[in-house]
Amino acid sequence: MEQFLIEAKFPFIVGYGLTETAPLLAGSILGKKIKYRSTGVAMAGVEIKIKNKDPKTGKGEIIAKSPSVMLGYYKDKEKTAEVMEDGWFLTGDLGYIDDEGYLFISGRSKNVIIGAGGENIYPEQIEAVINQNRYVTDALMLQKEHQLIAKINLNYDILDENMDENKKIELLEEIRKDVNAQISSFSRMVKFIEEKEPFIKTPTKKIKRYLYTE
Repeated sequence: MEQFLIEAKFPFIVGYGLTETAPLLAGSILGKKIKYRSTGVAMAGVEIKIKNKDPKTGKGEIIAKSPSVMLGYYKDKEKTAEVMEDGWFLTGDLGYIDDEGYLFISGRSKNVIIGAGGENIYPEQIEAVINQNRYVTDALMLQKEHQLIAKINLNYDILDENMDENKKIELLEEIRKDVNAQISSFSRMVKFIEEKEPFIKTPTKKIKRYLYTE
C-alpha cells in the first residue's frame, strides 16, 4: 500500500511510537522526503539510538530518551527496571537508522527466529510478503523442530466453497513456492499449514503469537 501511495504521489505520513512514549518517537513530515518502509526521523525532543548494534547490518534494539517517555509503570518497579536503562526506554523493537537519520523497523526482538546458519529472521517481514497473496487473510511464521513453517488463514470469501482438502493443500504449496522465491534462502519455509479459524488478535490487531507456538 505504501509503495502504491508513493508511486501515485499521494501525500501521507507515517508515525512510530508506543503507549509508554506518549506516543510518537519518530515520524515523517508532510511535504518532506518519505523513504519506503521507513517510519521517518526522530521527533523534536526525542533521541533514538540502536542498542547492541549488529556490525554487519546495523540492526539492533531501538531505544529512546525524551521528556515524553514515561517515568515508569505505576507501582511496578520490577517491570519498570526491565524497560528503563539510565533514562533510556527499551522498546523491544528491532531496527536500524540510516545515514540520514531515518528509522527502519525490522520486528520485535522476542519474535526473532535464529536460522540454521545463525541468521536473524524477522517473521513480521516474511508474513508481510505472504499476506500480499490474494488468497491469504493472515499468516504466522513459526519454527518447528528447526524447520520454518507458516500457518495460513485463507481468504474463504474468494475461495471456491466446494474446494476439497487436496486442492487447498495444492494452493498452499503454490503460495509457499511463490513466497520462497521472493525471500532470502535462509528464510525459506518448508511447509504451509491451513489455520481454519481466524487468528486470535490483540486490540491493536496483532496476532497473539504465544497462543500458536506450542
